[in-house]
Amino acid sequence: MTMKRVFQQPAKLGRALGRLWRDRRGIEAIEFAMIGPVLIFATIGTLELGLAIFDYHRAGEATRRGARMAVLEQPIASLDNLKDAKVACKASGTSVSCTGGSVESAASFTAIVDAMREMMPTLARANVEVAYAPSTVISDDTAGLVTPLVTVSIAGYEHPFALLGVVPGVSDTITFPPFSTTLLAPSQTVPVD
Repeated sequence: MTMKRVFQQPAKLGRALGRLWRDRRGIEAIEFAMIGPVLIFATIGTLELGLAIFDYHRAGEATRRGARMAVLEQPIASLDNLKDAKVACKASGTSVSCTGGSVESAASFTAIVDAMREMMPTLARANVEVAYAPSTVISDDTAGLVTPLVTVSIAGYEHPFALLGVVPGVSDTITFPPFSTTLLAPSQTVPVD
């Protein structure tokens, strides 16, 4: 090998690297490969956040609808002991149980949950509680009768994420804070001593 050839090899390599450095073909594909996944993840995250906010709003509206239905329906539990303690009713499996009173109308609980599910179809019966409490409002028509406060609550509802759950380190659900709405039950009065 001659000396001329030995010195030409690095020069050829330098020119080839220079041409490669100046060549811009395919740079868009490389840039998209680096930025594309970040943009896709941000778009999916924004959509998931929007759906969670929408469900958050629907949960608040569902409690309002449930409270309106609870005021119109027959009380779920006997309100005879209402002056002594609050009466709270929850679903346990397919049945309804009440603390502070006996179950009078499980169908009323079902009607309330069904009305709430019109707003929030994924709501489970176990997430709903209907409570009756004594108010200071005394009926004008008949002395000795009080109008109860009816509170409908949603607690422990978990919003499922559709796509973010597949990302490592990201939970596939988020638990909403409790929601409640309280109304006076004008059509229901109970005796007070």
